[in-house]
Amino acid sequence: MDKDTYIDRGIIKWLPFDGLLGFHDLIQDLKYRLGKKDKPTLSEDQLESMNETLRIALESSLEISITYYHDGYLKETLGVVKHVDMITRTLCFMDKSSYPLDDIMRLDIL
Repeated sequence: MDKDTYIDRGIIKWLPFDGLLGFHDLIQDLKYRLGKKDKPTLSEDQLESMNETLRIALESSLEISITYYHDGYLKETLGVVKHVDMITRTLCFMDKSSYPLDDIMRLDIL
């Protein structure tokens, strides 16, 4: 082999920088767990406002934005409400996704 020929070692040259196996995954998991928050509590006024928004969205088949609590984080999604199942206490969308009513924190008509 010539001394002028360069052979790239690829990923092998970076392995010493990840000397502790799984350390990166551990840090990511720790950041995720530390970012979690307690579930907010809603006032009666907020619940009444969400109920009215939901009624309007159901009657007019309007697209809504919901903010819901899941695993320590608030998440958002969009959709058209298909129906509210009071037996399982879930809000069902046209795309067949559903969300527990107790986890919904905010509803907005788009």
